[in-house]
Amino acid sequence: MASTGRTHPAGAILRGRPATHTPDTTPWWTPARIRRLVRLYFTLQLIQLRTVVEYRGDFWIGILGAALMHGAGLVFIGALFGRIPEIAGWTVWEVAILYGLALIPRGLGELFCDGPWMLHARVNSGEFDRILVRSISPALQSATQLASIHGLGQLTLGLSALLIGASRAGLDWTAGKIVFLLVVILASFVMLGAINYLVNMVGFWEPSTQSALPTMYATMFDFAKVPLDTYNIVIRVLVTVVAPYAFVSYFPGLLLLGKDPPLALDGIGDAAGGGNRGRHHRVALAQGAQPVSGRRSLGRSRPPPVPPQVQQDMFANQTIGHTYH
Repeated sequence: MASTGRTHPAGAILRGRPATHTPDTTPWWTPARIRRLVRLYFTLQLIQLRTVVEYRGDFWIGILGAALMHGAGLVFIGALFGRIPEIAGWTVWEVAILYGLALIPRGLGELFCDGPWMLHARVNSGEFDRILVRSISPALQSATQLASIHGLGQLTLGLSALLIGASRAGLDWTAGKIVFLLVVILASFVMLGAINYLVNMVGFWEPSTQSALPTMYATMFDFAKVPLDTYNIVIRVLVTVVAPYAFVSYFPGLLLLGKDPPLALDGIGDAAGGGNRGRHHRVALAQGAQPVSGRRSLGRSRPPPVPPQVQQDMFANQTIGHTYH
């Protein structure tokens, strides 16, 4: 075959343009770039989900196993409340709402953002270099490396616990509460995904093949399934500050159910000058009562002393009564 006298660069596509890749320098916050990243994310995640559902036996066993594992916690809560009517002011159906609020974003995370659990192994084995040379964001690729079917079981159980608990607890659903619930679920999903990323990135510095830090954070999530009122101050700080899982279930549950926060957390509102409890507290101080301090503010506080003027009135009434008799 005679030569045409034209040469093509190595790797060229014979469609009128060379096979060179031009990197996308568009800022990620532009609408066009965000749409492209979202489309790529769902495309890659859909591939993982199709791989999971290819084997129907494993699919149903995974869902059933997740439902049984987390359903055991609900059985324990039901058995516990079978002996006592409530714990720290929470009934069994209110705790079921917290349980559902915790499981729903956790299930979404395992379905759509469980890939960071493979990050440590990929870095240790050297396979992460393959991700770096691709034209797609390494963070996006890492998030879509795994789709755990257990998340569907958690999602189903969480929705059931939330809806049944809300029905039995007499929760009045309004448009505002529904919008608030959707925002909370979405924000919790994003927060859990970010925490999952952060704790698994320890693999870039830890030389071992496995790390206990991601497992420890995953285990601490169980504290969010029950009210913080049942824990001491150490666990409260742990679940609120170190691993902020309380913002997934407990604090949204307080707002949905219209409950007051515990005294240890209500001090933040008092300092800001809001809340009925803060106003009553300042009125008591103005009347001469002593503030509740320290450990007594955790639900074991004694009633404030009677103001001096009230004591004088009580003494005068008692004296008049004895004189009359």
